[in-house]
Amino acid sequence: MFSYWIGKLIGKDIREVRDGNPGAYNLFKTGGWFFGFLGGFLDFAKGFFPIFFLQRSGVLDNFYLSLSAGFSVLGHVFPLFLNFKGGKGLAVSFGCWTALTYWEAPIILGAILSLLSIKRFFGKEPSPQEDSFKVLIAFSFLGPYSLIRGRSLIVFWLLNYFLIIYKHKIELKKFFKLKGA
Repeated sequence: MFSYWIGKLIGKDIREVRDGNPGAYNLFKTGGWFFGFLGGFLDFAKGFFPIFFLQRSGVLDNFYLSLSAGFSVLGHVFPLFLNFKGGKGLAVSFGCWTALTYWEAPIILGAILSLLSIKRFFGKEPSPQEDSFKVLIAFSFLGPYSLIRGRSLIVFWLLNYFLIIYKHKIELKKFFKLKGA
């Protein structure tokens, strides 16, 4: 929720922009690239560093590391400090996946999201509904990856995937309604 607090510090309520999400993208839209990047980086770090240090300490096995990563995202999307109305968890998810997979999963996510976003360079900015669908597709690819990588990673993928779907449910419903699916 760093993006929300940074927005408050610069006098902006980022929940009043675009989709009302208190995340880095809306901070970018209201406060500019510097503050948007800062908020996204801090949310990424919030997911990365706890899992990274737990992993390096050897205190937890892979199953509990995956469970811890899932709870990191859960705490971000349902924060006590914002009455359980947090962000969508993308930056925190990237941080957790980076710590657990040494950049493999973020490269997969980044490549898929980049391919799906090519038309952005040739046309108008996509709607929140289109962005949510792209995120759903990208995170879907992490399921088979998790199966290949190891069963313990499936725990995190399932928690993460369903949290992503839940936090994007309004946009996804609108997307599928618009597409007639």
